[in-house]
Amino acid sequence: MKKRFILLIDLSEQSKALLRMANTWAMEVGAELLVVNQVFSLAPGMGEGEIRNEIKQQERRTALTQLTDFTRETLGDDTAPVKFYVTTGSLELAIHKLHLSEMSDFIWVGMKTKNWLERIFMQSTAIRITADVKKTIIALPDGYKGTDFDHLYVAVSPKYPLNEDAFRKLLSITTSIGKKVTVFSVLKSNEPDEEVKSYIKSLGDLYSPTQVISCETVRNDDALSGIKAYMEQKEGILVVQKGTRTLVDFFRKYVVDDLLHLSEIPLVILP
Repeated sequence: MKKRFILLIDLSEQSKALLRMANTWAMEVGAELLVVNQVFSLAPGMGEGEIRNEIKQQERRTALTQLTDFTRETLGDDTAPVKFYVTTGSLELAIHKLHLSEMSDFIWVGMKTKNWLERIFMQSTAIRITADVKKTIIALPDGYKGTDFDHLYVAVSPKYPLNEDAFRKLLSITTSIGKKVTVFSVLKSNEPDEEVKSYIKSLGDLYSPTQVISCETVRNDDALSGIKAYMEQKEGILVVQKGTRTLVDFFRKYVVDDLLHLSEIPLVILP
């Protein structure tokens, strides 16, 4: 299956880092780039439909030129195959429209640091996309300077089995780049570790033929604090799996959302 990186960018300085990293990765694994930009239309909400459509078409044409120039100025001539798409609608709907059955898609999005007031009243693009799109999402923090992923740290729990299909697809684009994978789990101070150690070992045995995998457990009474403290000591990207919308899985969804709000740790979010 062909690999495609769908990049959601806004022509900012942070988008340049996202572009460069995705392009480096795409050339390593033979993926193509689809660079997507959202335009907030100035077309009036009322009036002749034909006039509104013409305004939106002109806005898309202008934005497409800007998007193309921005990408070429950022990457130069040494790029993976690249295409461009501009929408005046929602990014979530655009991603659904762009879905192709023969493509294995990975969504790239930037995370912008916000103050506490912005976190309350403004939902980030990364959180909206994570909630509404059932694809693997690569979310990079504002100012992230990396150009490749040297080490993946996969947070797991036997209570929520790993999405093995999504994880295999992730490994298919990291074998040549991600040199190491560490599978870890956060346990409370008094929580038995036999079950989680057995589960982590089973994952290591399952995937070790294709990747160098090590296994660890971390002690912390709060899962989110444990993950943050663990990753502060590491250099690499954190892999987590988003929670479902069911009540029983609410806490795992909360942890993923909070990591996105934190906007400090580079993330891969499995569906």
